[in-house]
Order: sequence, then C-alpha cells, then structure tokens
Amino acid sequence: MKVAEKGYFNIMVFNREGLVLEDDETFFGTEKGAEEQADWYMENIPNAWTYDIIDRRNRWSMEDLRTYCIRHDYFNAGSNKAYSALLNFVENHEPTEKHVQTVAIWIMTHTAKYEDILDSDDETFDGALDNLQNEIWEECIG
Repeated sequence: MKVAEKGYFNIMVFNREGLVLEDDETFFGTEKGAEEQADWYMENIPNAWTYDIIDRRNRWSMEDLRTYCIRHDYFNAGSNKAYSALLNFVENHEPTEKHVQTVAIWIMTHTAKYEDILDSDDETFDGALDNLQNEIWEECIG
C-alpha cells in the first residue's frame, strides 16, 4: 500500500474566459486533499469552470535544511562528517514522508538535548518527532 505523501500544491481555479478566480499557492497536504480543496472551490466560487493543480512537492535543498538547523540550533552534537552526510542525503533524495522522517530522526539524534525540541514537558519522543517533521515540511520544502 502506497502512503500518501504530503507536500505543497498550487490550486488555480478559472472561469470560462480563462481568468483566474482563485490562486491558492500554499495548499499543504496530500494530492487527494488538493483535489478535494479544488472541488470545494468549484462548488463555492461563483462562475468557476475548471481548475489546475500544480504539484510542488519535490523541492528541498541542502541549503534550506542547513539554514533550518542553524536557525533552531539543531544538529549541534553531530560530527562534521555526519552533518555532511545529512545534507548530502537531502540533496540526493526527494522529500517523501519516509525521507523527511529519516532527516527528522537524524536531527533529533544529533541535537545536544533533543528535549529542547519538545513543545512541553509531557510530550513524548514520537510527538516531538512528528512536530519536527511538520516543521521540516513547512520550512524546508515548498
């Protein structure tokens, strides 16, 4: 069974004359979710005639991840070799859910106190991992 991959989509809704009625450049979710959002636009925007969805999922770079790690003081307990390997992994792999999870685990295990990633005292490692993955999707991929 294939896992639905999250990412950014640009949803454009047009009227019969080809004029853009809606240009949602920041829809975040799965392809099915983007289609459902486009269908909602079609039902709720007057004179909507057709739509186009542009898949923007497969973009991230080692520079985006490097900036992200510096901004949040992540990966501060890893070696230069491990850090280079992380950045090369990002450069050589598409941002799928599995790859983002791999990067998040890598960051958590190479951050001096992964507890700093936790939102609250009662959050678990898995909860922090989920939050970190969401941050990576929001800040590094798009």
